[in-house]
Amino acid sequence: MKLLGRVLPVLLGALLAITACGAPPPPVTPEPSHTARGEPPPTKPPVAVLSFPGGQPTAGALGTYIYRGAGSDAPWLPGEPMAVPPAGALGQVFLSEPLKVASWRARVAPAGRAPGIGEEREIATGEGPIAFELPTGTWTLQLSVQFGDGIGEATWYWRLGQG
Repeated sequence: MKLLGRVLPVLLGALLAITACGAPPPPVTPEPSHTARGEPPPTKPPVAVLSFPGGQPTAGALGTYIYRGAGSDAPWLPGEPMAVPPAGALGQVFLSEPLKVASWRARVAPAGRAPGIGEEREIATGEGPIAFELPTGTWTLQLSVQFGDGIGEATWYWRLGQG
C-alpha cells in the first residue's frame, strides 16, 4: 500500500502533463521489486488509470480478477464517472505497476447498469500498451487485461459521459 501511495501521485502527475502538452511520458525510474525489498508481492491488481486529451485521468473501478494466486468475482460494475470524450479521442490506460500486458480487450455497454443480452460490444483489442479510440456518448467501458508471465488477469470499469 505504501508503494501505491508513492507511485499513484507520480503516475497521475505524469498523466496530467501528457494530457496538457501531448508529450510522451517521462522515463520511469525503476524501483526495487517487492522481493528485493523483502516484501511479499501484492495480491491485488494494480490501479488502472484511463486518460484522454482534455479529460481528467481517472482510476477505474476494479472488477473481477485473478492475480498472484488471489481473486475476486464481481458483476458488470457501473464504473468510475468520467467526462464525455471528444470524437476520435485516444484513450490510454496506465497501470500503477510496470507489468507486462499480454493482451487486453475493451468493451462498452449502456451506462450505469449491467448490459442485457447483445447490448455490450467490443471496441478494441490489443497486446502490450493499452490505447484505443474512445466512443462518444454515455457508456460504461469495461477493460479486461491479461498480464504476462502468468501473473493473472483483471477487469476495470469507467462510466463515460458522467463526469
